[in-house]
Amino acid sequence: MKKTISALLCTAVLAQCGSTAFAAAIDTVKEDMDTQIITVSGSKLSNNDKVLIEVFNFDNGTVDYENGLEGIFAVNTDENGSYTVSFKLPKTSATGEKKIFARPVVGKKSEDKIDFYSSESIDTILLNWNSAIQNQDKTSMEKVINDKTALKIILNSSLADTLASELVSADKTVLAEKLLKLPEATRISDFAPDFIAPYINFAINNLSADTLAKLVSEFYDEIDAVKGAVYENIISKMSDDEKTVLFKDSANFRTKDISTEDFASVIYSRAVYNKFSEITYYADVKPFIDLYNTDYFKIDFTDYDAVSNKYEVDSKVLENRHAYSDFETFKTKYEGWASAQKTAEQGSGNGGGSSPSRGSSSSKGGSSVGFVPTPVTEDISIVKEEIFKDLENFDWAKEHIMALYNKGAVDGTEKNTFSPSNLVTREQFVKMISALTAFDENSPSAEFSDVAKGEWYEKYINGAKASGLISGRDDGTFGVGDCIIRQDAAIMCLNAIKKERPDLLENLKIEKLPFGDAGDISSYAVYAVSALNKLGILNGDASGNFNANANATRAEAAVMINKVMTLIGEGAEK
Repeated sequence: MKKTISALLCTAVLAQCGSTAFAAAIDTVKEDMDTQIITVSGSKLSNNDKVLIEVFNFDNGTVDYENGLEGIFAVNTDENGSYTVSFKLPKTSATGEKKIFARPVVGKKSEDKIDFYSSESIDTILLNWNSAIQNQDKTSMEKVINDKTALKIILNSSLADTLASELVSADKTVLAEKLLKLPEATRISDFAPDFIAPYINFAINNLSADTLAKLVSEFYDEIDAVKGAVYENIISKMSDDEKTVLFKDSANFRTKDISTEDFASVIYSRAVYNKFSEITYYADVKPFIDLYNTDYFKIDFTDYDAVSNKYEVDSKVLENRHAYSDFETFKTKYEGWASAQKTAEQGSGNGGGSSPSRGSSSSKGGSSVGFVPTPVTEDISIVKEEIFKDLENFDWAKEHIMALYNKGAVDGTEKNTFSPSNLVTREQFVKMISALTAFDENSPSAEFSDVAKGEWYEKYINGAKASGLISGRDDGTFGVGDCIIRQDAAIMCLNAIKKERPDLLENLKIEKLPFGDAGDISSYAVYAVSALNKLGILNGDASGNFNANANATRAEAAVMINKVMTLIGEGAEK
């Protein structure tokens, strides 16, 4: 539950004094709304130091150092360099913003601000509240609801002004009736928690999408009391900006007179739906749906389970992943594609081929194994039509891109778009090399400090580390988010060849590299680049350079991967 206090954490500022660094002198400032006692605390200062706390009126946005001082208080730090001081401002101090300075004798001064509410303001709110309750007067209760100061104190929300202005013309009759059922109070804290819940529900039904998104961000705990699997798996891993986007999207799916609980369900639904639309690898489609099928997708997989070439169904999902309007529409399309594929396979009499199993899960003897290479003899339905419309200047890469697309190893970035010039991150390249070799999707953690648990790339990096395809960096990181450079891509590809076809390297004669910039290749990558050049996988550019430290593009990565796949017996025939 939101506390009716203001707790602001200042950024620590280091000040050098001799050989000791001291943090800024304020950690938190808060006001107890029932007593009007202000508490200031700080830490990481010099031990047994004295700190002066000065409070100035700041209601007009400036400090009057001669006439604006409203209080000065002294406190000593303890043996750990921490302090806490509580005080009351004079009765003459009016409601408004106050600027607070903390000045330690040793170390750097710090400042903070607080919205201060006088006892007079608190008493007025209590008087209006109790009068409305006693007389069961809806008009008086609406005055409390419309009072900006009351909202700031009761809600402790930065949106109080916006809420008051946006809801000024809304019909508050139902809200007032709910609040009139609450008891009288002697303190704000007696009724603030019970006030917040119906007020937020009222706001959900009456606010603009933009404002509602901000309100949900601020009061998410009050709106979502359950915090189930969707929250843990998706929402809790979002940045604040991503959450705001989700909440705004959810606001557009409100129904009339929606309850707080039902709106939380809308948020969950949109979180699942939006996360699903981000999938870019066909083998991730079914596992994701399985996680949320009971509550959201509700798909009957009878026909899907009966088809041999599941890739034909899953690839259609990816091709149209931005076109679904709701779960019901998607369910109809998905089951339709599965039914059509089943009919096609029954008509052909040969099962329509089998789908690539790379990246999907299978269960034998109780173990779950993923990233299983597709057998060389399998019958894959080759896509010959122009799937990607942006390869007109990439004739050198088009055949390789389409070969990988038909094997399910790559997908487009959007419909009919491959984005061949886009750069490839290290984790994206690891996902691509999962097409080259088998490794267990339940591999132990790679223990890279920058690999976030539960992210889409975690299982690929764990599996690649366990299989010896990657080793990471000296500082214990993998380099998530960094674009992969050509020489590092060469090392990963060589490791795949070592694992799948070590015989290709046994008698390989390594000669002097033919590249004009061979001196730029790092010592750890010389053998990998040499071997892949000798095997015909890597070549120089038009100027005869290898560009070892250049970032690899999606087109270059596709060419490299498909050439290795061909070499070890899985790629398109040349």
